[in-house]
Amino acid sequence: MELPLARQTLSRAQRMLDDLNRHVDDEVAFRDRLPYVLDLLAGVTRCIDSESKGHRTSQFGSWWKATDRTARDAIQELRNAELKRAESRAKQEALVEMRDY
Repeated sequence: MELPLARQTLSRAQRMLDDLNRHVDDEVAFRDRLPYVLDLLAGVTRCIDSESKGHRTSQFGSWWKATDRTARDAIQELRNAELKRAESRAKQEALVEMRDY
């Protein structure tokens, strides 16, 4: 299934995640970029969901239903804490694994 918007969003998220990694030693720069990166990462899931609705194959539908999206709420909470409440919850070390399906 072709999802060009989701692929574009994933590419943007990857570029911004790479940029965030370049600022790991500068806490202010890191925290300035973190909410945007988190929003982009959550946006990948939103794009896949909205772009595939109405024309999912049975194989894709099964995969999508089984996909673990539990991190989505944690990502949103961290984004809101950092951006809306100015609460520092992030550590400067993070392991993020992105898979291209």
